[in-house]
Amino acid sequence: MATVRPAAVAGAFYPADPAALRGTVERLLEQAVPPAIDVHPRILVVPHAGYVYSGSVVAAAYRVLQAAPTRRRVVLLGPSHFIAFRGIATPGADRLATPLGEVPVDRELTSLAESDPMVAPDSAAHAREHSLEVQLPFLRRHRRAERQCRRLRRLRHRAPGVISGRAAPGAGGDPKSRDRPDRTPRHTGCRMSCSTRRRRGGSGPAGTNRAL
Repeated sequence: MATVRPAAVAGAFYPADPAALRGTVERLLEQAVPPAIDVHPRILVVPHAGYVYSGSVVAAAYRVLQAAPTRRRVVLLGPSHFIAFRGIATPGADRLATPLGEVPVDRELTSLAESDPMVAPDSAAHAREHSLEVQLPFLRRHRRAERQCRRLRRLRHRAPGVISGRAAPGAGGDPKSRDRPDRTPRHTGCRMSCSTRRRRGGSGPAGTNRAL
């Protein structure tokens, strides 16, 4: 049976209600002003306080990812506020719970990391810890936007004659349909980046707690 690490700070550091949390994350991302950079970052250093204090900074950092290549794996490293230990503590769980749903932990890569003597599972170190948990709602939203972008690309590939919501001249099909708006689903988080993203592999254990 899969083990799940329950959310520890929902209702304190961020809303516990799924609809309220989703709205908060969307609002923070819409209002965020990402830094102007000409590179695709592979590492983000973000704060881990409550959203009322650091949410705007966190959102600006995750906005940078919208134009970056898709990451198939994400490694989280954070400080431990309650339990002292040496090395890295993995959560010892298969999934991390959030009000928006559970986030799977890459058990294969986590097991590979735990083969190092400085890395070991420690559920107690993660039980009350907030430093990684506050990142999960933003990551879930980012991954959801990526999936919608990929679906949108597939739909566009199947209907290459559709341009700007209307059928291109000579595209064929029902002539009346050329005046109907395109009903392809859209997501505000991937307007300009859908056609430019590319897949790039990644590695590393997900859900780790503390860097060496």
